[in-house]
Amino acid sequence: MATHDQLTEWAGLGHVARARRDVVAGWRIPDFMKVQLVEVGIPVAPRLIERVVIQSEADPGLLTSRGPLYRLTELADPDEPADRSSFGVAPETGAVYFVMPDGEAWFANSSVDVWLDVLHRYGSRVTASELLSEPDGPEEYLSEEHEEQAFAELNRLAEELKEVDPASFKGYEGFLWPGLLDRWLTDSQWVCQLVSVTGCEGFRGVRSRAPVRWSRRFDRRVSGPIGRSDDAERGQ
Repeated sequence: MATHDQLTEWAGLGHVARARRDVVAGWRIPDFMKVQLVEVGIPVAPRLIERVVIQSEADPGLLTSRGPLYRLTELADPDEPADRSSFGVAPETGAVYFVMPDGEAWFANSSVDVWLDVLHRYGSRVTASELLSEPDGPEEYLSEEHEEQAFAELNRLAEELKEVDPASFKGYEGFLWPGLLDRWLTDSQWVCQLVSVTGCEGFRGVRSRAPVRWSRRFDRRVSGPIGRSDDAERGQ
């Protein structure tokens, strides 16, 4: 399992927030998950977590399609700052969901401790990669060689995350991680296809030799579910 120091190595000092013990004491989640939130903390993570916002109320306050969750984080839409996505944890089970601005909840991970481990593997790989880290400008075109390298990195990342939490890759629609990786690098003619790695039947993308760019549409959470590109919905 990830440690506070491991998260800090890639997220940076001051970017891993621990929960206060008295705040989570009354939450209806397993005690060992409360310990993880208190001792390990939650990191700021590229494209997923802008701020750690651990609710102080004893009752779950994040209203979602899966029922009320305990709010853990926030991410503002770059074009519509009032629209915010969040991670939240379910009472009783401790399962973690990614919640869209409209309240639609996508399954992220089976438990808080597994979620933190997945975030660590995701964050450490992305921040260390020249191809997967944040681009310098709004659009960054990749050569064919770099496209292949980026695709290979995404495949390795998918394999690693699936090994940590197989349940998070048991579907496509309504599942965060398969959709996130599928949509990562996309333009109107290219969508990552990770079927061979994830085993998810819903992956629809077909690769072409068109130049790959970093798409800001990915970060526009209000434009549609993370796992579906606009072009895929139009039949590619």
